[in-house]
Amino acid sequence: MDLQEFRTWLQADEPEVTLLECPAGQIAVVCRAKPEEGRCNEDSIAVFPLSGDHACLVVADGMGGAAQGEVAARIVVESIGRHLTEQDALQEGGASLESRRHAVLAGIESANREVLALGVGAGTTVVAAVVSPEEFGFLHAGDSMGVVVGQKGRIKMQTMAHSPVGHAMEAGIVDGESAMFHPERHVVSNMIGMELLRIEWCVPQTFNTKDTLVLGTDGLFDNLSTPEIVELIRTGPLDTSAADLAALARQRMEHPNEGDPSKPDDMAFLLFRPGPAA
Repeated sequence: MDLQEFRTWLQADEPEVTLLECPAGQIAVVCRAKPEEGRCNEDSIAVFPLSGDHACLVVADGMGGAAQGEVAARIVVESIGRHLTEQDALQEGGASLESRRHAVLAGIESANREVLALGVGAGTTVVAAVVSPEEFGFLHAGDSMGVVVGQKGRIKMQTMAHSPVGHAMEAGIVDGESAMFHPERHVVSNMIGMELLRIEWCVPQTFNTKDTLVLGTDGLFDNLSTPEIVELIRTGPLDTSAADLAALARQRMEHPNEGDPSKPDDMAFLLFRPGPAA
């Protein structure tokens, strides 16, 4: 389908993959609630096609349960969309990828003030990617992650989770396999809703032909290892890859096996490939 306007998934629980097309590329979206009856999905996703051939992709993982984590996730998605809309109106399609990242940054900072003003202890992670057919740039806070993978399985870019375990991995103290089962894996040290919020700003990089980008919450990354995710997304139709990721993660949530990671949780992720669909 052609994407003509902003699309958001707020508190959604959709078993099927949504496949979208925009001038920047092709996008597959999954947003599922935790496998628990009556569960409110605190994760949110947004796809913002922008003038020219840019788009902004956003994933947020609300935290706090009764403290309105789903509200915090909605606030950051809507704030980013508002700032991007205002920028497009002012620059009439002439905005660069870098200037659009500044709009995303302003949206996240505004959302942090709004979430703090709720005064209920709400919080949310966020990972955003501004993309075009030629390049991409990440911004993030928390342990929701972004990864870019080449067709042969090489990881071109991966954000670092803002958590004690994430920092230990970055320092080489903990390897990926040990991190999957670390008792402090779910501790987040930086998120929207904190006075001392830190927004990580990754240097933009170029896309290669058939690269695949994935943005996701810990409902994906805590149930599948990075090598498993890479293997499932590096080739093949994008919607098939998304469905396979969702099915395997859900299986591990509902039917854990010894030796495999398993953390029942909300799950939101999207896959993106630049340029026209194959």
